[in-house]
Amino acid sequence: MFKSKPYIVAEVGSNWHTLEQCLESIRVAKECGADAVKFQAFTHEALYGWAQESALPVLPLSWLAPLKAEADDAGIDFACTAFSPELVKAVDPYVAWYKVASSDAAWPQLLETVKATGKPVVLSTGAKEDYEVEAAMDLLGKE
Repeated sequence: MFKSKPYIVAEVGSNWHTLEQCLESIRVAKECGADAVKFQAFTHEALYGWAQESALPVLPLSWLAPLKAEADDAGIDFACTAFSPELVKAVDPYVAWYKVASSDAAWPQLLETVKATGKPVVLSTGAKEDYEVEAAMDLLGKE
């Protein structure tokens, strides 16, 4: 999957308000030459540790199937960063690989859940210290 030319991921994240905007983002990403389009599955609790109404749009899990179908129809890979072990399980049927956010790169339970899927992982390291990156790589299994 990642062995060809640079693998370009169009990050849609939470930059949308409607399902139609998400679907259009997939089509535009393909038109622009991206190899994959990526969304984010999170809850306020998964991001910040406590439940609260969020001003950020939260991707309804019921949208995963139509988004994946649109990506398949457009001929672009579908990806969705999951911000908790429970969300990893929710997005797993729809993704061929995982992207772990740098904010979660030192969260053993999330990394173990992602590893258990057996799918490739893109690990963002952001401001993590070298020892944290090494620990994550040890947990995930170095390649």
